[in-house]
Amino acid sequence: MSYRIARIKLTNIKSHTETDLAFTNGVNVIEGDVGAGKSTVLQAVEAALLGYRIKDLLRVSRPQGEIELYLEPDFSVKWRVAERGVKTVALGLDGRRVEYAAAQAREFIVNKFGLGDSISPQSEPVIFRTAVYVRQEELKSILDGGEDVERLVRRATGIERYALAHENAEIVARELGKRAEGFTERISTLEQAVKENERAAQRLGQLRKELALASLRLESLESTFSEKDTQLKAKQAETERISITLEGARQALKDTEDLISRYSKSLDQCRTRIEDLELKKSTLGSKVKPLRAPRDIIEEESRLRTQFEAVSEEIARLKANAASFERLKAEESRLESSIDPDLDSVSLNEMLAQVRKDRTEARDRYSVAKRAVSDYARLIREGKCFVCSQPIDPEEYTEHLARERSLLQSLESELDDYKAQEETLESYLRKAEQQELTKRRLADIREELARLKEPLGIDAKRDELAAIRASLEEISALRDLASIDEQIRLTQEEEARLRAELEEYYSQRRLRVSEIEELDDQLQTQRSELDELESVYDSVQEQLRDATRRKFALEGEIGPVEIGAAAYEKGLSELEKARTSQHNLSRLTEFFDKVFEPAMKQLEGDKMAYVKREVHRLTKDYFAVLMQDDERSVALDQSLAPRLERKLGGRWVEMPSPSGGERSTMALAYRLALSSVARSRQGIKLGFLMLDEPTDGFSEEQLTKFKSVLERLEIPQVLLVTHHRVLESIGDNVVQLEYSDEGSRVRGGS
Repeated sequence: MSYRIARIKLTNIKSHTETDLAFTNGVNVIEGDVGAGKSTVLQAVEAALLGYRIKDLLRVSRPQGEIELYLEPDFSVKWRVAERGVKTVALGLDGRRVEYAAAQAREFIVNKFGLGDSISPQSEPVIFRTAVYVRQEELKSILDGGEDVERLVRRATGIERYALAHENAEIVARELGKRAEGFTERISTLEQAVKENERAAQRLGQLRKELALASLRLESLESTFSEKDTQLKAKQAETERISITLEGARQALKDTEDLISRYSKSLDQCRTRIEDLELKKSTLGSKVKPLRAPRDIIEEESRLRTQFEAVSEEIARLKANAASFERLKAEESRLESSIDPDLDSVSLNEMLAQVRKDRTEARDRYSVAKRAVSDYARLIREGKCFVCSQPIDPEEYTEHLARERSLLQSLESELDDYKAQEETLESYLRKAEQQELTKRRLADIREELARLKEPLGIDAKRDELAAIRASLEEISALRDLASIDEQIRLTQEEEARLRAELEEYYSQRRLRVSEIEELDDQLQTQRSELDELESVYDSVQEQLRDATRRKFALEGEIGPVEIGAAAYEKGLSELEKARTSQHNLSRLTEFFDKVFEPAMKQLEGDKMAYVKREVHRLTKDYFAVLMQDDERSVALDQSLAPRLERKLGGRWVEMPSPSGGERSTMALAYRLALSSVARSRQGIKLGFLMLDEPTDGFSEEQLTKFKSVLERLEIPQVLLVTHHRVLESIGDNVVQLEYSDEGSRVRGGS
């Protein structure tokens, strides 16, 4: 499966404060001036996949940043970084999102996409940079040749593994030979030790027989001791149970006597309460004559209370209406005086929108003029074109610079005027919006005033309330008299219940006394049996100690003898192992020395020859497409670096001093060839190639031929960073970046 980049989001990454870019299949051209943040996009892709030096990409003075990379199909990775390092890494696959540590995330990605790089985020991603990411600074160093280029080719194509294998095989063969020689002396030492420990093995058999007899005696005594221990614990538990039961019975007796005392007091209190209620009934009955049944009294009281509450609520409502009416009249007068009929929010909004539109257009013209001033100043200061590096005459641009500076000052004044107009209109608009709220409040107040009426009839309602209160007082007295009769009846019932329960507790006390006497007798018997059983237990325990000491003495004597016997058995085993190991090591030494190492050297040579042929073939192919010159070609020297050849007199001759354009073309052709071979050899599953300013020094004719080279690569997706606008014509998707005061931003795209 081949993965391509669908989208990348950068937050506080170098010059990018908030950038979201989408990419398609084919060639994606990322174009812009120097400093626009083009190369940062490619660096962010590498950092998102491998985490290498990701902390260095954090925007200056920003506490943290984020890189989100989405690959198609179904893979995403999100890094959140801060000044102290990586905070979190989240990987998305098959609709699931899982957080990893930085090293775990890199290990997962390296294995998934077949990159073959180290899994440490601190390790430079050599395979990725060889096969996927072609950087501008690498193109310049390739032509220098030497060991660095050959080492790069070996590592990128996996040949380094074969060299490492035959070097390790040579080291292993030497080490195995040394170990085989060392076993001769060890075998002699082991044979002497086996002979010395043979007598210890014979003595060990006799001691083990004596120990077996002592163990049988100890097991018998342990069984007897265990039986007596079980009996003793059972007797102790039974004695403890009877003691606890006796204590519980005594506590129960005490609780019963406390209940008898408490119930006696409660009975006396019932008698006193009945006498008090009879006296209160006599006093109240002389004042009020109950003319109705108790149920009629309750119904009448309920009716009067309901009527009392209704009249009270009506009086409160009439008072509240009067207060609300006066308050609303005062607020109506105040709001009417605060309304300004000349404020119109609709017309103010239209005027404000027009001013903002004019200010935005002026700001865009200001940015264009500011950039032009900067470009003209740089041309005059450096004396050459900063795009093509051709010399220019500074005096030709002095007049342009003055004109642009004058326009810049004029636009600054225009922006200040627009800002003042906008602030004034916003102030009037806020007042108009507040006045609309005031009008709606005034309408609500008038509606509420129409609903309220002048309060009437408060005095009549107060007289009605006083009459109801007098009737309630009379009803309350009648209800109290009925309540006293009910209390007397309930207290008499309580008195009868207390008498019955008190008699029950007297019966319980007699039973508790009898139970305590019986438990006392049982406890004395159990304690006598416990003393006798403890005496037998102590005797068996002493015999057990003697048998244990005898066993320990035998075990102490057998310990040193066992060491010697074990040494004898171990010596026999080690002697056999040493002889076997010596034989095996000799055979392994012969295998690594005569079979494995020569095979690895042969494989290394064959693979290196194939890689050199493929890199040479592809380099010549790409160089020919870019140069379109049959008289010039490329060959590889001993260090595998590219060298320019020219056809002179029917044969190819190396050109020691190629031009700048020829050098750039050789380096790019070689680098693309190495990328193709590395992809094929390593089995990389990333279907995209990233090129950072690869055409520096190319002529316009070479730039137009560059797309043919990209098509020969047969890679589904290419991300091409360039400042050559002519390359926009070869792009299936063009992203234009520019730098502003807020940072890098997208100027346009297709």
